[in-house]
Amino acid sequence: MEYSTEDNWPRRWSFVSVAVVACWVLSLLSILSLLIPPLLGFGLIKSWRRHAWLPALLLLIANPLGVFFMGGLVDYAGGAPTLRSMGLPSREFFNIDRESRCFRRTGGCVVSGNEWVFEVPHNLGVQISVAMFGPPSRSYDGPYPTKDEALKLVSAAPKLDVAEFNKGRIPNGNASIQLDPAMVERLLDDMGSDLVLGDQLDGEASKSSVQASVFEGRCLIIRFVDFVPFPTTTESNVRDSMVLIDLKVLRPFAYYGNKGDFRIRPSRIQYLPESSH
Repeated sequence: MEYSTEDNWPRRWSFVSVAVVACWVLSLLSILSLLIPPLLGFGLIKSWRRHAWLPALLLLIANPLGVFFMGGLVDYAGGAPTLRSMGLPSREFFNIDRESRCFRRTGGCVVSGNEWVFEVPHNLGVQISVAMFGPPSRSYDGPYPTKDEALKLVSAAPKLDVAEFNKGRIPNGNASIQLDPAMVERLLDDMGSDLVLGDQLDGEASKSSVQASVFEGRCLIIRFVDFVPFPTTTESNVRDSMVLIDLKVLRPFAYYGNKGDFRIRPSRIQYLPESSH
């Protein structure tokens, strides 16, 4: 069946333009945003039947799902892409993702129902890029132990001299690893260990300790065990936590909580210098 010139171009482009605008309006309307996929499907089928390839391409690219998908591609190209989600984060939420090696970002715990429009296409674009081109260029690309693996390895390590550790010196065989003392101070503070390890109090506080071990020559695991005089939970008076550091750039890429209560906010020392504060 053939269409007249009047039927072909003005109507094809006007329909697609209205569909794109409608998709963007729906993207702001909570659960009504779920109408976007069927609207896109209807528009693409209609364009296909009319052989309107350019309007169909516009519909694919200019709708919010297409725009945020391309945003994920651009994010990956920048070298430090983030996987987006919603919810109240835990300390470990901010770790670099073990599988994709992407960073993470949360929009908070207030959910409107349309978050998927901004998150799902973006994350899909990032994950497709990782599958095709490998881990992000600015992320950690070395061995990444799980919490259990890290705990098993570092638990067998001897306790470190606290005074030397506070100076950033960690023995490693016949040599030593030198961390920035300012970074060590911040790590201690973030882990809630600054007073206990720094003052070396007597009594119960003497249970506090720090251990370190190297995993596959690239990952430094540091474990902090601290006595907590007034815990915020009844679980334990001991806070047991770990930080994983990339020995190539000497920056942390993951934090693990083994036992006790921990702060929800992200650590001030992140893998990317611009993300630290």
